[in-house]
Amino acid sequence: MDIDNILDESTSPSTDLIIDGSIRDFLAETAKWGKFLSIVGFVFVGLGMLGMLFGGGAMLYADLPGAGGGIFMLVYLIMFGITIIPLIYLYNFATKMQVALRNNNQQFLRDAFENHKSMFKFYGIFMAIMLGIYALILIFGIGAAVALG
Repeated sequence: MDIDNILDESTSPSTDLIIDGSIRDFLAETAKWGKFLSIVGFVFVGLGMLGMLFGGGAMLYADLPGAGGGIFMLVYLIMFGITIIPLIYLYNFATKMQVALRNNNQQFLRDAFENHKSMFKFYGIFMAIMLGIYALILIFGIGAAVALG
């Protein structure tokens, strides 16, 4: 394939994509690894939630000052909520891709790639938010250093 034709708008590529044997193999292997990674992710989120319940419960039971246990549990609930969203998208991608390849089902293939897109969109939005937070921390840190120094 000529790399110059990729960005050339004058060419009119076919609207039908062909999934040949090697592409099918790549997608099948990607789906297997995606399913594995999502299941491992679900297990770690579950273990983390158990740890949060025991750790946060112990902090609440110990009656630490400043509602430390409640804040601890809230922070971890938010983290697990953020973590589980892309895992769900990844699991849905993997399972739907396996069904699509096994049954030659175009609808499942479309749904699999929709979940794949949603997973990356989530990570992109999350990264933009994190970069914004880091930028604010940097600005306030420089401002504090200037004010104190």
